[in-house]
Amino acid sequence: HYESDGESFAQGMTALSLSSTIGALTTKIVLSILLKVLHWRTVARISSLCALLALAMVQLGVTDSRTSKVAPQGDSLTISSIKESITAVMGNRLFWMVGVAHSMSYLGRSSDKILGTFFHEVAKVPAYMCGGLTSSVTIGFVHGIITGRKFHSIDDSREKKNFLRNRYTCNILSALILSLCANKTVASLLGVAPLVATVMIACFTMASSISFQFYQLPAAFSKLAGVNQAVCISCLDAIGLLLSAPIWTVTGRIITYGNRTNGWSLAWISLAMWFSFGSVLMMGATPSFLEWKRDKDNGLLGKLVSNVLHFGNKKRTKSLRSVLK
Repeated sequence: HYESDGESFAQGMTALSLSSTIGALTTKIVLSILLKVLHWRTVARISSLCALLALAMVQLGVTDSRTSKVAPQGDSLTISSIKESITAVMGNRLFWMVGVAHSMSYLGRSSDKILGTFFHEVAKVPAYMCGGLTSSVTIGFVHGIITGRKFHSIDDSREKKNFLRNRYTCNILSALILSLCANKTVASLLGVAPLVATVMIACFTMASSISFQFYQLPAAFSKLAGVNQAVCISCLDAIGLLLSAPIWTVTGRIITYGNRTNGWSLAWISLAMWFSFGSVLMMGATPSFLEWKRDKDNGLLGKLVSNVLHFGNKKRTKSLRSVLK
């Protein structure tokens, strides 16, 4: 719906990102309370009913367009068209750069999965409290999405890159602070309450500084894929999930086998290294799609870029980039 309105597209992605993250935060809080008064099987049944209710609401209340039903993108859905779309998207080198970088952002998004154990083993927080403390990550993601909206009001590409660079720097530094908190000597010097507060602030900052990149950069990049936009963003999410999973497996091994020698510190240092790797890849790819609003701002040239700069058309893409240089 936003072929000629990049600003509305960004606002739509922000709204969807906020609703998803706030939903996760609400679920954590509500389910934690329910688990104290109900059996976990009953809570699971309630969750299933809520999911069915949400599905019915989307089915009845969400339409393809505000005015009329939108025609499907591209050709009819066939095996051949699906194969052609996937080949066009995954055959692009820039797609893989963004995909691998996105998987590093996935590490930040899913870091709350290990944070409860971290609080319990390092800060000696009672197990029943650890789940609630992981909400610092979710709250951080909400904050990052809200504050990240200023990115779309920046016109200069260099300032946009500086905005992203500052966020990635905060993300990496936060992971390194968590590695210091995991050090047994530092933890003993701080004490339980200051340690928990420091960890929560670091987790909040880590999540806030990666939130915008996780939710909105893949969507911005996918606009370059033309009619393959939906396939592109789906493949980016798939790569992010598939590549981040083995990293978490290795991280778990580091924590397990290095427990007697500050395994948690080594784990957070390794995550900081992965964050650094992802930031280098994404900062290398951003010049190609930072001006994704040009179809609205630059008139005919923007329309030309929007129509020509799509995957599977390497010759015209190369010639267009040489002209733009």
